[in-house]
Amino acid sequence: MSAFLPDRGRGLDPARAYPELIDRQDTVDTVRRAWELRAGQWQARHLAEVVFGGPVRCTVMGSSDPLSGRGPWRGLLQLDVPFVDLDRHRELEAIFLAAVSRDPVLEQVPFIYLIGPAPAPAPVEP
Repeated sequence: MSAFLPDRGRGLDPARAYPELIDRQDTVDTVRRAWELRAGQWQARHLAEVVFGGPVRCTVMGSSDPLSGRGPWRGLLQLDVPFVDLDRHRELEAIFLAAVSRDPVLEQVPFIYLIGPAPAPAPVEP
């Protein structure tokens, strides 16, 4: 028999042969948690743009438990922010983290923040 078709003639249950097909079914809870993660990502991006004063690239790099979203933290959130100098960056980073600690959305979706400089724009030639 083909590897793509379950062999029912020998009594193999497709659900037991391929448990990953059952484990990946979306439930209402996993869909809700995915949208919570997205809402937290956008809220953090908005706060970073206000604090750092420019466009911010924001990427969720990982999750504590992608299927259930349970755990002490929900994901690694990389923020690429405008950079002037190290002292100013650290000052703005402290302001950003203080704003995050008081935000009601981000209180529900705890991230580990990875804040770094955005790539410098390419020089424009005349």
